[in-house]
Amino acid sequence: MKKITLILCVTLTCFNLAGETEFAPLGAKWYYSAPYTGACIKLKSVNDTIIKGLNHRIVEFRFCEDNFLISREFFHQQGDSIFYYNYYHESMHLLYDFGAKIGDTVIVHKESFKPTEGFYDPQNRLGDSVPFFSYRVESKDSIMQNGIYLKKNELYSLYRSDAIMGFHRMAPAIEKMGAINYIFGRHLYILTKKEHLGKLRCYFDDEIEYVNPSWQYPCDTCIITSINKTQMNDDLKIYPNPVKNGKVFVESPKIITNLTIYNDRGKIVRELQSSNHKVVIIDVEGLESGTYILAFTFSDKTKKTYKKLIKL
Repeated sequence: MKKITLILCVTLTCFNLAGETEFAPLGAKWYYSAPYTGACIKLKSVNDTIIKGLNHRIVEFRFCEDNFLISREFFHQQGDSIFYYNYYHESMHLLYDFGAKIGDTVIVHKESFKPTEGFYDPQNRLGDSVPFFSYRVESKDSIMQNGIYLKKNELYSLYRSDAIMGFHRMAPAIEKMGAINYIFGRHLYILTKKEHLGKLRCYFDDEIEYVNPSWQYPCDTCIITSINKTQMNDDLKIYPNPVKNGKVFVESPKIITNLTIYNDRGKIVRELQSSNHKVVIIDVEGLESGTYILAFTFSDKTKKTYKKLIKL
C-alpha cells in the first residue's frame, strides 16, 4: 500500500455538511457478512483527514472475531455524492450518488483498477486489476428509520464481458450507510448461493439503529456464517424467552444430545450434554444480559439447528 500523508482534523467542522445527510458520521458502526466467506466484518467511522486538499472520513475495517485491522478507507462527500479514495491509484471515485435520477448510470471505474483492501478479497480472486465497475439507478424511494427520512436507491449492476465488479442486481443503497450487500459492492462473477454472504447485518450511529430484518443473529456474531433459514428450527420450543432469571425450558420433537450456548461475540459460554431427553432445562443464572445463540445436535445425527435466546 502506498503511504498517504494524513492531516487529522481536530474539530467536527472538517466534515461539516450543514443541512445534509451525513454519510458515515463519526462513531458510526457497520456489521457485514463479508463477500465470499461470510466472516463478520465491522466498520467504524473513526476520524477525519485531508487528502489532496479535500476532507475525507476515515473508516476502519476490522474482523469482529479478533479485531484485526483489515484496512483504513477514506470517503469524501459532496452533497448527495459519496466518493472513495483509492490509495493505490491516488485518485477519488464516485461510489454513491443519492441525487442521481432513475436510469442514470454511475461509473465508479471506467478503466482497470486495483481495488483497495476494503473491497475484501481474502483469496485474491479479484487480483490486482479489475476491469470495470458501474451500475444504473433502477428506482428511487425513501425509508424512515428512527424518525429520519433517508434516500434509498435500487442499484442495478451493469454486466458486460469484462464487468466483474459492482453491486448485486437490485441492491438497495441507503443514505448514511451505503449498500446493503456490501459497502464496496462485490465480485459479480463469484457470487455465493448463500443468501447472507455479502450482507449488511446492522448499522448504528447517534441517530440511527438499523438491523437488517433478514438477519436473525447478533450483529457481531462470528459463528453463524453458514446457517440458512432451514436450520433455524421452528419445532424447537423455548420458554420463557426473553427471560430475566431462573430457568429456561427447551422442548424438541427429537432427542437432544448436545446444546452449546454462544454469546453475541461467538464465544462458547456453556455446553450441556443430554442423554435420551427431548426436554432440556437451562439455568440462566450467571449469564449476562444479552442475546445468545443455542446450537443443538440430535441423536439422529441431523444437522445442527439454532435458536435465539434473550437474557434481560
